[in-house]
Amino acid sequence: MARGAGSRGPVEAQVAPVATPAQVEDLMRLANTHRAAGEWKQAEAVYQRVIRAQPRAMSAYVARVASGSLRLEHLRDARGALRQFETALRTWPGGVLEQEARQGITEAHRVLGNAAEERQALEEFLSHHPDSPHAVAARARLREISGR
Repeated sequence: MARGAGSRGPVEAQVAPVATPAQVEDLMRLANTHRAAGEWKQAEAVYQRVIRAQPRAMSAYVARVASGSLRLEHLRDARGALRQFETALRTWPGGVLEQEARQGITEAHRVLGNAAEERQALEEFLSHHPDSPHAVAARARLREISGR
């Protein structure tokens, strides 16, 4: 059965739109403008558009880390933040935002009350970034939750 020109079937609705690098750059600029203005939900929605447009691109990696930070710091969605940070690490291991993603994972676990996962995430953070400016706080938190 043929579909009308305006109809979208289930497969078509699942295919991510392809955007040019210039369009993705414009979306990132728009998301960052919303973020700078404190328009957290609008910024998050645009970061999601970037992720859908080019899910494996560097821009999506940056958008995932930004989305995770927004969800954690402003949208009270620690579970969603954790997903974004973990996906960023999986898709771009060793990426330029690895430290931020790992730190976000530790914080998301803290907010969620996952002490064992937070401890593991802190240990991983410290093993990858022992000289980070955040290492002192990470070590202190690790001692605090470990009871040492």
